[in-house]
Parts: sequence; structure tokens; C-alpha cells
Amino acid sequence: MADAEAGGVFVFSGEGELVKRYGEEAGVGRAWDVACAENGSVAVIVADGAEIFIFHPGITEPQSLRAEEEPSFVPVECAFGPEGRVFALGKVTSAGGTEDYRVLRLSARGLVEARIDVALTSPTGLAVAADGTVYVSDGPRRDVRIYRPN
Repeated sequence: MADAEAGGVFVFSGEGELVKRYGEEAGVGRAWDVACAENGSVAVIVADGAEIFIFHPGITEPQSLRAEEEPSFVPVECAFGPEGRVFALGKVTSAGGTEDYRVLRLSARGLVEARIDVALTSPTGLAVAADGTVYVSDGPRRDVRIYRPN
């Protein structure tokens, strides 16, 4: 669970017991969104941050992913997809100040492997199926867009 007000990411057991907490000391005190992978990795997006922190099992320091080819990209939602790839829904601001949303599929080094321009004004959710199909919801419009992999 991500909680910016409580100061971090909280990991619970299946029985509801707190197992681990990642906070300011790990750089995720203002955690906004969190995603979990099958291998136990945890991706965290921090409010108004440009990077995604990946916590891998057995490694104490988080990995930092930043979409280098998209310098104005600010992620707001994340998900793991096939082969543990990280998908991020985020906002891109053009030189003229226009804001658009897109989904990026990132490599383990933060390189943009795929880019989907999302034709929604205020997307609020991201999910990725096992086959790579991307689902983006737009809460205010009660709409879900489906993007199938090529």
C-alpha cells in the first residue's frame, strides 16, 4: 500500500500483519502509487517525482528508473507486465505548456521500449495483462481504453 500522508509504502502479509515499511530513508516518503511483480519486486512512484523506484527482493538499495528519452515525463501510475517489464502512465508537458498523457514500457535500465499516447483527459488507473494488453481508466468519464501489443 502506498500512502503519501503516512510517509511511505507498507507491505502486509496475507494475514494483514505489517511486514516491511519503506519510507523517507528509501526515498519514497511521498509514495503515490505502488505495483508488485510476481518475483517479489515492488515499484513505487513518488508524488510529483520523475522517477520510479524498484525494490528487488534481497537488495537493500532501490533501483531508480527514469525515462531518459522523455525528460518532462512525470509518472502517476505504474504496473508490471510480461517478463517483469515496468509500465508507467504519466504526464508529458510540451514546450508550449500543453499536457498529454502516455504509457511507457521501460527496460530494466529505464530505456523507453514502447510508447502509447493516451487519448484521455484525466487517466486515473493502469493495468497490464499477462499478454501485454494495457488498460487505462479515466475515472471522471467512466471510460477504460484498451491498447493491445503489436
